[in-house]
Parts: sequence; C-alpha cells; structure tokens
Amino acid sequence: MIIGKKNSTSAVKITPGHDYNDYEIGQKHNLPTITVINEDGNIADTASQFQGMKRFHARVAVLEALKERNLYRGSKYNSMVVPVCR
Repeated sequence: MIIGKKNSTSAVKITPGHDYNDYEIGQKHNLPTITVINEDGNIADTASQFQGMKRFHARVAVLEALKERNLYRGSKYNSMVVPVCR
C-alpha cells in the first residue's frame, strides 16, 4: 500500500480465495471467501448482474457498467504471475 502518493486511494484489495498471502490475511481477520468464478470458468451466482458469463465477456461487461455509472477511472497494465503446481 502506498500512503500519501498523489491521487492514491490508499485502498488495499484482499481476495482470500485467490492468493496465498490474501488467504492468510483473510483467515486472520475472519474475511469470507467468495466464489466469483465457478468450476466451469463462468461468473458464479455471487455476481448476479454478470452471472453465467464467461470471465472474459464479464470483464468487458463490468468495464461498460462502470463507464455507464461514471465510475471508470482508467486502466493500467498489470503483468500477472499465475502459480502452477507441478
């Protein structure tokens, strides 16, 4: 988290069901683990507006919904590392 940086929200995203470190933080603070993408790779019923959509279609739909509500503030490239068990 960066505090005091210009235009920073100082917000921290914790996703206990997605990341090992976040899982530990979630356990420590009794945060719920919410299933967003089901075993079929579609958006689960926890996100009713986007329920049943393929995740890449949902990504576009979420972006459009944010823009419609004037809540979209921009995008930044994020190189993601996906751990793989062998």
